[in-house]
Amino acid sequence: MPSFSFREGVEVDKECLAGMLEAFPAKFGWFLSVGYLPHYWQVLFHANNNDERLVRFRHLVAGRRGGKTLSAAWEVLFYCLFPEQFHLDLHGESRDAPLWVWALSASYKVGRPSYLTFRKVITDAGLVIGKDVKENRGDLRFEFANGSLVEFKSAEDPQSLRGAGLDILWMDEAAFIKSEEAWLVTRPSLSDKRGMLITTTTPDGKNWFYDEFWSEDALNDENIGRVEYRSIDNPYFSKSEWEYVRQRYHPLLFNQEYCAAFDSMAGRDLSGDYRDWE
Repeated sequence: MPSFSFREGVEVDKECLAGMLEAFPAKFGWFLSVGYLPHYWQVLFHANNNDERLVRFRHLVAGRRGGKTLSAAWEVLFYCLFPEQFHLDLHGESRDAPLWVWALSASYKVGRPSYLTFRKVITDAGLVIGKDVKENRGDLRFEFANGSLVEFKSAEDPQSLRGAGLDILWMDEAAFIKSEEAWLVTRPSLSDKRGMLITTTTPDGKNWFYDEFWSEDALNDENIGRVEYRSIDNPYFSKSEWEYVRQRYHPLLFNQEYCAAFDSMAGRDLSGDYRDWE
């Protein structure tokens, strides 16, 4: 259960950081070569591992504008371009089979930012869409020259998500998916390939997502890793904006949206709480 939380302090552990970078030199070397400089908490996500093998189920929970969707987009892009590195980093195997990836959101509207972010990191990496990577905007998918495929999906009809054998399932804003049904339907898709789960989200109270991945059993599962941080822990987030919002935004919403607190809105009637807020 490799977990890292701002609640345990935000001081950079340089020894830990160095060890993580050394465990995945190809990935971090490529990130640097294309100009992606992950901050401390993003590094913890990219390198969350057990004995130098990636944790299979990784959860990145952060405040708004913390860089969580961006982190997952770069992670997925790297492994789609270098599937042999994916099989090595996750399973310790020497294979180059292309990857099948789904990016799943509560709806196509909610998933649009992840689609646009992934599209942007493709071009930021120096790739040309239409030449190096095929894009099908109608089907919301990207196909790579090596055969790797990324498809953007909606959880609005969970039963339509059956059938795939996935290498990576990326659930963006996972806590805002209506119910656990979409997860229960897609979970078997990861079984035959022992695929990887990535979730990126801001909390939405203690709902199914919290129950599934923050339960006592989950907290003791070595296959599950978590990284939790606030918006302000992103060094690119404006400190003046943080203070401005903290003073003027409803404190319950501030704790959830900017401080990544699961329990801030749990059982709350916001309209009633607003009446008591001064």
